[in-house]
Amino acid sequence: MINIEAEKSLLGSILIESKSIFKVFDTLETKDFYKLEHQKIYAYMLGNINQIDILSIGDKFDCKPYLVELMTSVVTASHIELYAKLIKECSIKRQIEKVSQINNELIKEERDVESILVEAQNNLLNISLGKRQDDSSKTIIKELEEVQKEYSEKLKEGKKYIGIETGIEKIDNVIDGLRPSHIWTIGAFTSTGKTQFSLNIVHKVLEQRIPTAIISLEMSRVDTLARLMGIRHNVSSMAILKGYHDKEMADKIKESKLFFSQAPLEIHTTYFNLEKIKYLIRSDVNTKGVKVVVLDYIQNIMSEKAKKEYELLTKSAVDLQALARELKITIIIVSQISNEAQKGQGAGAGFKGTGAIEAVSDIAIRLKRNKDTENPEDEFVPVEIQIAKNRHGFTGRVEDYYMYLKSGKFEKKLYLPKL
Repeated sequence: MINIEAEKSLLGSILIESKSIFKVFDTLETKDFYKLEHQKIYAYMLGNINQIDILSIGDKFDCKPYLVELMTSVVTASHIELYAKLIKECSIKRQIEKVSQINNELIKEERDVESILVEAQNNLLNISLGKRQDDSSKTIIKELEEVQKEYSEKLKEGKKYIGIETGIEKIDNVIDGLRPSHIWTIGAFTSTGKTQFSLNIVHKVLEQRIPTAIISLEMSRVDTLARLMGIRHNVSSMAILKGYHDKEMADKIKESKLFFSQAPLEIHTTYFNLEKIKYLIRSDVNTKGVKVVVLDYIQNIMSEKAKKEYELLTKSAVDLQALARELKITIIIVSQISNEAQKGQGAGAGFKGTGAIEAVSDIAIRLKRNKDTENPEDEFVPVEIQIAKNRHGFTGRVEDYYMYLKSGKFEKKLYLPKL
């Protein structure tokens, strides 16, 4: 697990041809070197990447004779990527050994087994292979062409969006649906309909047979599924739970049971810890092919690594953004909004706890209802959809949607012609 010769050859390659560092700098980290002296030299090279020379390094660490030895250990810098590969492999093996030792210590701790398992698995996942990403415009053009090809195929099938349809046409039009690596945040004050709005999106996604996961930190999985069933046929979730129905209702519930029993849906309700949630998302993506994840809601996340609300919510938002990009999925965050935002004060979406929630969002949506004008006998009520942030274009209000109060189903207003 140690290859000192490879370390010496790599550093020697850089000393005889300084530009060769650009072939390895984004895959090889300082910690990958075993010898401390090599770590210091490589760190200095990275910090002075455009001006690497034996004199400045020798003066810095008083090691000119050793640098000369490094230079004479190689004839050419053409094999530098091979040396980097050998160094990285040794580094990963050492990291795995270290993680194994840490995980062995975890077993001795008086904690629940599930918590130990998740932390042990995350320790392994944090070991980076350091694979170099090709960021050249030529490679990016190939990726662009793949998106164009995918969109062309969707057009042939009658689909007009690059991403996955949400069922809210005006939102799909401004951001082209749910797209890989994107974060959506849906915020509202208490009892406005933010969970129902996100479940409407889930239902539309499932109709397209897209694997989806819901991580609910607020409701049981039975209640969550009952709400989805209610949205499907515009009936009360409470009526579904009670189970006494006429034939028409019974037929609707039977159809809903069949639909959701075959739907690619996972509903998780027992995970509140941030590290567990991240592992759960990774697992769903890798084993179930999940493309869309709904987290309801972010203010209920807990963590052993961040105690204060601001620190915890900031870490949660940033970590979820990184996870969406890494796994190339869409994550929909459901969030409370601040009291100031509810009163109409301040700019932006005003999500509760930290500005990081809005900062990581590709699209940030706030829902508003005027409860002063609502009546107990109302069948449905208007809900204003405010696009408070959109990295890709339009921000503003979408006012022609309403929500059925019993089912939580969102629909576009139907304007009757004047007689």
